[in-house]
Amino acid sequence: GTAGFHVTHVSDCGMSRGCWLLPNGCKNSSDCSAAITWKHTGRSLLIEMEAKLKVEDNGLWLAVGFSKDDIMGDDTVFECHFPRKGRAAVHLSHNLQLTNLMLPAVRLSLCIRNSLSV
Repeated sequence: GTAGFHVTHVSDCGMSRGCWLLPNGCKNSSDCSAAITWKHTGRSLLIEMEAKLKVEDNGLWLAVGFSKDDIMGDDTVFECHFPRKGRAAVHLSHNLQLTNLMLPAVRLSLCIRNSLSV
């Protein structure tokens, strides 16, 4: 089935937090299918990812990557994986030029209750 979706903090978009909403211009849970929001809090960056998902046979994922340029390679990626069966999980990976390398050891040292602390 489709997971619940609660667009958080959309009224703060462009003011106290940055937002990427899909489709462009959506405003609430009835018209947004995905949202990634971010907010600086002191020296920390709070990232929230939400999506309406219908998990099929292969499962789904939602991710956001950070890059110093506009080319894939040497990028840090935060991921939420939704397997067909089982619990969702947070992962950390690194983009090489054309591939993505999972970082399970780093994830284990940073992840607390499926929440990454970096």
